[in-house]
Amino acid sequence: SMDQSINRWREKWRLLNLDLKLAENRQEPLEKSGLGKRVSLTILLAGGLSAGALLIYLFFLWIQGKLFNKAESHPAWFYSKLLQSLQKTGLKKAVHETPQEFFNRIQSSFLENADKNNLLNQTERLTALYYETRFTPRNLSPEERKEALKILKHLS
Repeated sequence: SMDQSINRWREKWRLLNLDLKLAENRQEPLEKSGLGKRVSLTILLAGGLSAGALLIYLFFLWIQGKLFNKAESHPAWFYSKLLQSLQKTGLKKAVHETPQEFFNRIQSSFLENADKNNLLNQTERLTALYYETRFTPRNLSPEERKEALKILKHLS
């Protein structure tokens, strides 16, 4: 019985080795021809190019502000747009100025010019909305959002 058990294990071992050799032989033609390496390199190259193209696409979306940084997701998104519009007209907010200080400073230059009076009113409204949304827990209402967009459109 011990001999039979040893013989069974030897036979299993021989069959296992035979299966391994057959598996190795099936892989040899691919290795000899180099086809396996070429296929692997082609897949690796295609994957790398695809990943690179995706990264470039995401980078351009990020630059355009269409990815991760939606300006309107911040409660006071409109104030930075107001500052950009005013800067185009030559009115730049100093870094140390609060929004109210900036408004007070530009208010004196607007009083002499009737054409700029409407711009002053719009700037005052957006500054007030900025304070309300920046320093309170509330966001713009849909009406206020439309109003802010209308003012910004008029300013640009």
